[in-house]
Amino acid sequence: MAFQSLDLGTSADDGTGDSLRVGGDKINDNFSEIYTLLGTGTALTSGLSATATVVTLSSAVGTFTTLTPAAADGTALGSASLEFSDLFLADGAVINLGSDQDVTLTHVADTGILLNSTRQLQFGDSGTYIHQSADGVLDLVSDTEIEINATTIDINGNVDVSGTYTGAGLMTTGGNIVIPNAGNIGSVSDTNAITISSGGVVAVTATTANTSASDGALTVAGGLGVAADASIGDDLRLISDSAVLSFGADSDTTLTHTDGSGLTLNSTNKLMFNDASQFIQGASATVLDIAATDEIELTATLIDVVGNLAGSGTGTFGGILKTDDTTAATSTTDGSLQTDGGLSVAADAVIGDDLKLLSDGAIITMGANSEINLTHVHDTGITTNGEFTSTVIRARKPIKTEFNTSSAVTASLTAAESGATVLIDGTENNIINLPAAATTNPGLIYDFVVLTAVASDKTTIVNIAGSGGNFVGALSLAGGTAANAVLDNAGDAFTFVNSTVIGSRARITCLTDDGTDGVWQVESLASPIATID
Repeated sequence: MAFQSLDLGTSADDGTGDSLRVGGDKINDNFSEIYTLLGTGTALTSGLSATATVVTLSSAVGTFTTLTPAAADGTALGSASLEFSDLFLADGAVINLGSDQDVTLTHVADTGILLNSTRQLQFGDSGTYIHQSADGVLDLVSDTEIEINATTIDINGNVDVSGTYTGAGLMTTGGNIVIPNAGNIGSVSDTNAITISSGGVVAVTATTANTSASDGALTVAGGLGVAADASIGDDLRLISDSAVLSFGADSDTTLTHTDGSGLTLNSTNKLMFNDASQFIQGASATVLDIAATDEIELTATLIDVVGNLAGSGTGTFGGILKTDDTTAATSTTDGSLQTDGGLSVAADAVIGDDLKLLSDGAIITMGANSEINLTHVHDTGITTNGEFTSTVIRARKPIKTEFNTSSAVTASLTAAESGATVLIDGTENNIINLPAAATTNPGLIYDFVVLTAVASDKTTIVNIAGSGGNFVGALSLAGGTAANAVLDNAGDAFTFVNSTVIGSRARITCLTDDGTDGVWQVESLASPIATID
């Protein structure tokens, strides 16, 4: 009900105002409304008192739809000495602040209160506050420091620190730590001790030298695993005794440190050079192989081989091959230098002591095409297929004595007997056969001396092998004390005829031989051809 004012008229008792009844009714209605608002309708609520300027309510009195001051910013709610107690606001209640209500605190039922828009809840001054800077973004801002004190600070979400992080205690994370591209991780005295590039490359910037397992720019208390290559700019030290360097997906090849000795390559594995064909290998527990496709070169002032040296191929030396051993040679299996095969010498060979040819029939061959030889004849002597030329004959020629007997003899001369002096006893008939036809016969030579005159009815015949052989030459035998006898020199037979005197001499030399027939030259000798003891 609106307030009802009494009409008093324009002047006293002029009859224009409210009548007493109407005026009393208005007064009753006004007081009824006051008693209803401030009391029970019939009595005022206790605790309501008033002075000239202050109305005091000692307890809740009445119900208000709107309580407003007389003017904007014209009334305080409480004072510095008279404070209100509790304030009760309904669900969704809003506290509006500011002349245009630009800042509001709204009750969110069963949740909390809501500060509107990007408005700030400031502390101390405008430099320290909490506010929502954008939808979903809450800022805690301070001029200098924000201090959070608790036994545990539980942050569920990413932490983006744009300044310097300083922690006085241990930092434990159950997730990841991510720094900016090309960012650093360090200490107070070395803020960039670890750098991480945008590509994820981690670098340790310290240059501290390493001398043990506990110093250097990076130390690891346990093992170290590297999935790809590792490059070491300087020394790599495995500082434990018996340290093992393993190779291969299953570590099938290892290099093991042997304390005080060196390195051991396991099993029969190889240390290879350039390709698989060149290597050093412990082929067994006692055998070391050094292998190459073409050549193994050992370069030193001295190569000292302690032990036997066995070579299955060809040994080529660019320098002098020398042995200091003085073991005498008595057979083919002893001495300082031995060979199971032949020995070739391109230049001179100097023998300081004896030269022994131990096999029967041994041959010394001379000439670029080996056309002259000296041949050993077992238990007899040496023959040659050439001639000995000397100003002085100091050695006896071989002597054939089998025809120097009073019995008739038929026998053959051999090529090995070339150069021999054949002694003849003409008491009985003798037949002397020259060597069988052979292309090696040219140069064979035999000297004949009659020691017992050929009997008047006997002969000694020298035959050429083959049907086409022939003797050539002039005969004028120089003899002993009697005149020379005439020798038959016809066809392939050369005959010391009957009555040939003692001392008669002749030389027979093979001129040609094609392997079937030979041509032999007969010549007389005017001087002795040998000294006969």
